[in-house]
Amino acid sequence: MTITRTTAVALAAGALVFMSPPAHGAAPAGSAAALTAPEAPQQQALRAIAAQQLARAALMDFRALPKQDAGPADARYMATLLRDAVSLDESNAFILRFAIDAAAQAGDQQAVLALTRALVGIEPDDTSTQLQLIRARVGLAQNAEERLALLENFLGPRGEQIDPSVRSRLAVDAALLQKETGDARGFVESLTAATTLDGSNTGAAALALDFYSSRVKDAQGRFELLANTLLASPLDAGMHGTLARELAIAGATDQAIRFYDNAFALRRRQVGPRSSVENEADARQRVDYLVQVWRSRGPEAVVKQLSDAVDGPRRVALIDLDVASA
Repeated sequence: MTITRTTAVALAAGALVFMSPPAHGAAPAGSAAALTAPEAPQQQALRAIAAQQLARAALMDFRALPKQDAGPADARYMATLLRDAVSLDESNAFILRFAIDAAAQAGDQQAVLALTRALVGIEPDDTSTQLQLIRARVGLAQNAEERLALLENFLGPRGEQIDPSVRSRLAVDAALLQKETGDARGFVESLTAATTLDGSNTGAAALALDFYSSRVKDAQGRFELLANTLLASPLDAGMHGTLARELAIAGATDQAIRFYDNAFALRRRQVGPRSSVENEADARQRVDYLVQVWRSRGPEAVVKQLSDAVDGPRRVALIDLDVASA
């Protein structure tokens, strides 16, 4: 790694912070008053600037490396410089987040834990940071049993003050560990807790759907599982299409059409109204939709749908030609 620029910035930062003249009226260096007096606003501002410049230089140097050349030593170097930047300005959450990522890339879990704890101290209401802190703590455990014991501690009465959304995701972590260790009963209990604590937890809903769908035989039960997953991710076009297919199988034709309409509308928002991109699953879904339209409204409605599908792009193409020739 080329360190000339980073070293220069680090030296400049040190010069700014530690060699700047004391504020007017400040106590002499080395005196008891100087050791206990709060840092002057000017000194705080200089430290903040130095921290930003040091962090920026560290990130630029690392990102300038070709991906194939960036190794563990480079990640550790960047992590060290970012921790130095944090020490200059411990209130900068932006730098802290970069420092956490760098420490994770360098494989320093102790630093990840310490830096994440500092970030939680700055932003105590940030649930994603709370989750990251707990996961970093759990990640230091030596084996699955120790990790499960820590997770159960957070999920038990002692963790009741933790935000439910955080506990829900910890419950998913516990469920996956229990599945790995063969604890089927514990897996079901943790998965149930995850879906109960936070209905918007997409990961928990998808895991529950995957687990229970092969065990639930009746159509109503499968639909309820799918509906729970949709509630967790209401803008998932694929889930709307899956629900439509389930309704079509059950003979609820009009309801299936509504969910297909939702799926197509969401899909258009994702790829754009004039996109011609359509994969095999989309094409199959379109055929299923037309079958439901035929059942509900007759063949004339299908003919109209197909005619509109051809005429719409044709009109757009003609307009584009007119504009281009004008």
